[in-house]
Amino acid sequence: MFKQFHDKNQITDIVCLLNEKEDSSKFAEYALKAGVTWHWLPLQGASISYLSGKETQILIIQMAQDVVDLIKKDEKHTILVHCSAGCHRTGFFAYTVLRLLGHDPVRARAGLLMMRRETGVDVGEHRLQVCEDMLVSHSKV
Repeated sequence: MFKQFHDKNQITDIVCLLNEKEDSSKFAEYALKAGVTWHWLPLQGASISYLSGKETQILIIQMAQDVVDLIKKDEKHTILVHCSAGCHRTGFFAYTVLRLLGHDPVRARAGLLMMRRETGVDVGEHRLQVCEDMLVSHSKV
């Protein structure tokens, strides 16, 4: 699956949000073989209580800022963000990146829908509100 997507989209970076208990090794191996830069942020799910945790938010903001820096350095980066279903963790993280890039909440939400409809629909308004609260509390917007 990744090979076909990579060949079509010329992926430069993969952000993996699978946690330690989920098998991310095949994606890491693919990245290594394909010459794709691998970034790993092992999120333990996407429950509101977990995403609201201070330590979790610091890790998310740090990785999201790294992705923003990559994009600002070279807009040709094609970054694949994934977790197990590509909805909750992926949507939360991608929305965070879009907000850090300067998109307002409406444009960031539209961006999720453009990237992958299922992600934009299933991420959940409650998670996006946690993201907004996180960005404000960490003075990122």
